[in-house]
Amino acid sequence: KSLDVKHAEEREAGLRLQVASLKMSIEELGTELGTWKLKYSDAEHEKLRASASLQKEIDVLKDALEEKAAQQAEKEKQLKIEGAKQRKEKAQLRNLCASLELQLDEVKQELAGEKECATKLSEQNSVLQSE
Repeated sequence: KSLDVKHAEEREAGLRLQVASLKMSIEELGTELGTWKLKYSDAEHEKLRASASLQKEIDVLKDALEEKAAQQAEKEKQLKIEGAKQRKEKAQLRNLCASLELQLDEVKQELAGEKECATKLSEQNSVLQSE
């Protein structure tokens, strides 16, 4: 019986060593799990920070693009207004030129009439002098 007891004690001691070893392994795994949880949590926080930073950059670029588009629209509006002014001025100049051409034609006709009168008067003067 003493041999059985000794054998049982040895077996118990072996099992206790195995239990102690398993406890240490469980503690190590718990520590490792905690480390991984911290790393994962840090990675998640970093991911959220990076995502927020990228969203901020996207918003800034989007605002800049919208501002640029608004400026471009304003420039196009001003160009249209300027174009309309230039077309109006061009039409006014065309009308002025046409009016001046008409006046020039009238002056030419008046001059031609005056020249004809002057010629007739000169002829009459010549006739009167010869008489």
